[in-house]
Amino acid sequence: MFKGRIDFDKTPENIIKYIDTLGVKYHIYKKGDTKEYDYLDDNSFCITIENPYKRDEKMYLDLYNDEEEYILSYYKWHRHYGNFADSLNYLFDDIKGILENRKCVVITNSKKRWLTSCLEEYFCDKNYNYRKNIDNLPKEFIEEIDTLGGNVEFYYWKVADNFEIEVPIKAKNISY
Repeated sequence: MFKGRIDFDKTPENIIKYIDTLGVKYHIYKKGDTKEYDYLDDNSFCITIENPYKRDEKMYLDLYNDEEEYILSYYKWHRHYGNFADSLNYLFDDIKGILENRKCVVITNSKKRWLTSCLEEYFCDKNYNYRKNIDNLPKEFIEEIDTLGGNVEFYYWKVADNFEIEVPIKAKNISY
């Protein structure tokens, strides 16, 4: 779609045109529109895409003009994108993947706290190898979830597909 460096002044228009092609209901907010959007800079705005499967669930795309940066947020996950062709193509693919239910947010929690989240690039089921997510965490987090247990949440745009997998306490090797 995009190639090379992008004219940032035209990029928001292109993003809105792209979102229009997806047939979703969205709103554009600026700082001061409501308290929810007061975090935005004066020259920035947020495109909020409504989820038809759960009224209070939304996807947010923040566009920061001063930094030429975009942040896509859904549930407990977010990703930063730069103003370069490859980055914007990833942004568009992530938006479309979430909306088409091809991609889901995967959240790893210990019994104590949230540990990490990522966007999985394919549709996951209950046979998902969650251990690979855990084994890539910092040692402190691995020890925490292995000692306390936890869960891995799978969060889709079509919320009826959401599920979670319990992570059991990992048995310690006992020597006799």
